Amino acid sequence: MAVTEHSMILFPLRILQFLFALIVAGTIGYGVHWYNQGASNSPASMNFLLFNCAWTFLIILYAILGPIFLSSLADTTHAYAIFAIDVVTMIFWFAGFIALAVFLGDLDFCIGTVCPDLRAGCVFAAFEWVLFVVSSVISGIRAFRARGAAAPKPATQLNTL
Repeated sequence: MAVTEHSMILFPLRILQFLFALIVAGTIGYGVHWYNQGASNSPASMNFLLFNCAWTFLIILYAILGPIFLSSLADTTHAYAIFAIDVVTMIFWFAGFIALAVFLGDLDFCIGTVCPDLRAGCVFAAFEWVLFVVSSVISGIRAFRARGAAAPKPATQLNTL
């Protein structure tokens, strides 16, 4: 795997994305557990954020390990796949933190430590969205530069008249 300027930027970014997803999974997981202990089920916005965490763990594994083990995909195809996955994940995180913020804003009262934990989870989900905006931009630049580099150059023909 060739070390490029993009991979040197994206690897620490992927580590941050993993850590933030872990924090969100912990805080939202506590909220889901708290709701499931009561008389009602956990809200869909919390369940969706838990899905986002699991999805993020999987795509980070693919983004880091894919070029290493699938060296044939390390060029243009992999760059487009990473770009598409980053954009989809960015949309997921945006929808998730907005849905949770709306849910928390509509609550009339909240009991115990679950509300501050859910608010913290929502804030970290918003930061996760920002991280995926950055990685989407970087991977988009990488994908479209890879497309330009991979395009075959037309053969020039010399006239010998």
